Amino acid sequence: MHSVKRRGLSLAGALALVLALSGAAAAETLHVQMILFWDAYQYVLNELVPKFEEQYGVEVHFERVTWGNREEKLVLNTIAGTPPDVFMNGAQHLIELLDAGLIAPLDPYLADWDGLFDYNPVTLENSAYEGVQYGLPLYTDPRIFWYRADFFQEVGLDPDRPPQDWDQLLEAARKLTVTDGAVVTRMGYDLTRWTDGASSAAQDFVVFLWQNGGEFIDPVTFMPRFHEREGVETMTFLRDLMTTVRPPGHTVDPGQGSGSPIVRGTAAMNLNIGGVVAEAYRADERVAAELRAIVPPPGHKEPASVTFTNWLAIHADSDKKDLAWEFIKFISEPQHLLEINLHLGYISPLRSTIIDFVREQPESRYIYETLNYARPYPVFPNTSVVAKAFDPHYFKILAGEIAPDIGLAEAARLWEVEMRQ
Repeated sequence: MHSVKRRGLSLAGALALVLALSGAAAAETLHVQMILFWDAYQYVLNELVPKFEEQYGVEVHFERVTWGNREEKLVLNTIAGTPPDVFMNGAQHLIELLDAGLIAPLDPYLADWDGLFDYNPVTLENSAYEGVQYGLPLYTDPRIFWYRADFFQEVGLDPDRPPQDWDQLLEAARKLTVTDGAVVTRMGYDLTRWTDGASSAAQDFVVFLWQNGGEFIDPVTFMPRFHEREGVETMTFLRDLMTTVRPPGHTVDPGQGSGSPIVRGTAAMNLNIGGVVAEAYRADERVAAELRAIVPPPGHKEPASVTFTNWLAIHADSDKKDLAWEFIKFISEPQHLLEINLHLGYISPLRSTIIDFVREQPESRYIYETLNYARPYPVFPNTSVVAKAFDPHYFKILAGEIAPDIGLAEAARLWEVEMRQ
């Protein structure tokens, strides 16, 4: 069993409890750090925070961070002696937080809280380790196989019978791809997440690997298994899918505008987040009406997908842990999570919000249906370091620069070197 090494940051103390203001004690301050898109940030800041402040007689110092700077700010605030009492993190980063001694267990609070039973169990796994729950989900984000029904009809494919396995997916991608000379003007399957430098290498690969009955890592030792026979077969298929959509000598015209290619019309199918639904509604409701998903996912040996769940946690050095828990519990009320996720474009992890969520955005039913086939992304330490071992070889295989077996074997060797350091 992996033993978490607590390196223990040198901490100066906690945020001051009492501030002098005109000779009177100011209200207690709760420091909250969250990662939110602008609309959701405005809802939490302007609607939920004032309600919490009034209900508990406290002031909330609400700090908005990004996925790019959240780790740096968390560490710097901790070293400065002003750690956030509540902070948001997600998916595979739990062990890193445990190693640094930055996160407190929630089990003492969850033991007597009935609200835990409302969560879809798969959404709790990204924030649990060795039987201890450290985070409470804010939203979950399964990867869905989206497709455009209008493009299916255009090429003679039945939109009510999407691909059910890899062979059908490959054939549909071939028919849906549109070229103009040596330029691909519409990708039958979206390749934009497959370009060198994209951050989605392992995130996409693990979906197809699980569909082929393989495993990415050993869950106990964290050593790689992606280079086994199932992984080599998976990379061979992905390489075939890529050359089907973008034949040798061809380039891809990304089209105008920003956002998902499937919404813009430059891709007919893709594996993407649930936020595509909200994006389609914002762009054009006619496009949203054509958006569908392949459920169950088009597996090879079995249907499978992955989900990433981002969650709220209590800092290990907070001296307001009880108040921090009250804030997490307040944010996690069903109506609050419903509204937050409608603004974010993701889905609430609560089963009690499904009907209301689908009523607001009918296409979101595909996200909930896919969740039934999803597994949480593997949790392992040193995520950014080991990614440097996997990602370059993954992209070289897709580009045809190295054979799948050789590339994955070398990635596994480098992974093991990094894990043993």
